[in-house]
Amino acid sequence: MHVGVISAHRRGATNAVVRATAFVALLSTIPLLVGLLAGIARVGGGATLRQQAIFLGLAAIIIEAPMLVIMRTMQGLGDAQRYKIGTLLRVSVYALLVVLLALDHLNPTDVVAAYVASGVVGFCYAALALRRFLSELRSQKPVPTHRNSRLRLVRGIIMPSLQAQMAVLSQQAAYRTDIVLLGFLAPLSAVGQYAFATSIAETLWIFSEAISLSLYSTTVKLMSEGDGNLLRPAFRRAMSAQIETNTAGMILLAVLSYPLIRTVFPAFMPAYQLILVLLPGVAVGGAARIVASAAIASERRRLVRRCAVISLCLTPIYVPCILIG
Repeated sequence: MHVGVISAHRRGATNAVVRATAFVALLSTIPLLVGLLAGIARVGGGATLRQQAIFLGLAAIIIEAPMLVIMRTMQGLGDAQRYKIGTLLRVSVYALLVVLLALDHLNPTDVVAAYVASGVVGFCYAALALRRFLSELRSQKPVPTHRNSRLRLVRGIIMPSLQAQMAVLSQQAAYRTDIVLLGFLAPLSAVGQYAFATSIAETLWIFSEAISLSLYSTTVKLMSEGDGNLLRPAFRRAMSAQIETNTAGMILLAVLSYPLIRTVFPAFMPAYQLILVLLPGVAVGGAARIVASAAIASERRRLVRRCAVISLCLTPIYVPCILIG
């Protein structure tokens, strides 16, 4: 949703973030209502521990979803500092509450309750930060007032968001259906070895995700300021950072994972060869994530759709590869 908000904001829709946040808050109540009606989520004296934990988990979405819209919008518009502070605040509150609860007793409901509390703190911070941020934007330059200043929610915010979501989800589909297909076509032991290998190899994704978020923010800023000629150098720097961090990361993981598995997880030694195969693939997937992020930020929607289609078309390749291997 923050992609659509930023797109609408650039066209002069100053209330886009508020409308999108309200829409997401309303939409995020649906899972909780379904959970309550189905009986899997309950609260009160007659509810089991599992039902209470699910209730709190679904309630957390109502807080988490609009908060993320606000935080990611500010990050995309160039205010990475408040995004970092908000994230650090949430994580600190959550960790502190879990530690305090663990001193007495700790169960799943306590953990989820701590998460909800950290989300409330994060949402309050996000709301205050957004108010200050929008005030700063208005003071820096006049708000454009043209006929698109009151863009409709669906056409101005939701449609650009859906295109970005399609690109991200299709890439995740190509990236995550491996375990599902492996479960259908291979023995359970192979699924366990592969899942262990992917959990180590996908550590590289942290670097790629951080670089893609940074590039998204930079691209949005350059587009807003009309510095289109600087987009290509920014993209090159991001790809250089991707190559450097992933090359170093691949070497480090390949070297360190062998003694770690041999010493701590000897039953998973066959997974080491899988890690060596997976590491280059994760690096390539991270580079594709950066391309998609740059395309979304620069509103090259045809390229975004192309990325989505290519990712979906690559997914069936898993089947012959699993059967051969």
